Amino acid sequence: MKWYPTSRVNDPTQVMPKLRAGCAIGLGLLLASFGGCFAFASGRHDTGAMIFGGLLALVGFLVAGGGARVFVAHSAFHSVALECSTPTPLGGKAAVDLTLAPKKPLTLGPGSKLVLECVEEAVYSAGTDRRTYSEVLHTETLPLQLPSTLSDLHTAKLEVPIPVDVPPTWSGSSNRFYTRVVAHIDIVSWPDLALEARIEVLPEVKR
Repeated sequence: MKWYPTSRVNDPTQVMPKLRAGCAIGLGLLLASFGGCFAFASGRHDTGAMIFGGLLALVGFLVAGGGARVFVAHSAFHSVALECSTPTPLGGKAAVDLTLAPKKPLTLGPGSKLVLECVEEAVYSAGTDRRTYSEVLHTETLPLQLPSTLSDLHTAKLEVPIPVDVPPTWSGSSNRFYTRVVAHIDIVSWPDLALEARIEVLPEVKR
């Protein structure tokens, strides 16, 4: 299952991505503290417990580090948005709007790109146990042309081609199919920014 530290569609104030990043930082530090205390309390007499505590602390630091990267990446912008409000049929081109408003001039690297993914999610329930599994059925990397320097508000209208052989958007009681596009913004000497938008894909019309 893939996880992207992304900003969702209509959230130009960036409240939700920063809130999620803050929660990740807090959870990561809590896990790291608990793991460290557990390993320290185990002493040298229980090697297995020390290893478990150390691994838990490592996972905590990784989670906190990921959240910190998201928070720092968004802190360089007044507002950001990636939007796709028009349904697109299979084989068509989705109209995606990108908005970036930096707080100060930023130098962009050559690694910016768009990643198109079709995802299937399935929910399995057994008693009180409820789990969600995710599988990427199709992935495609597309070029993203941006200026070398962002000094002011930048808007771009992007066209994202939708393959004809991916499932259209559909949601059932226990599983669903959806298509998303993730814009990866390569910022020099700064954590990269990732923005996500869902695309409503309609079935292909046979004529």
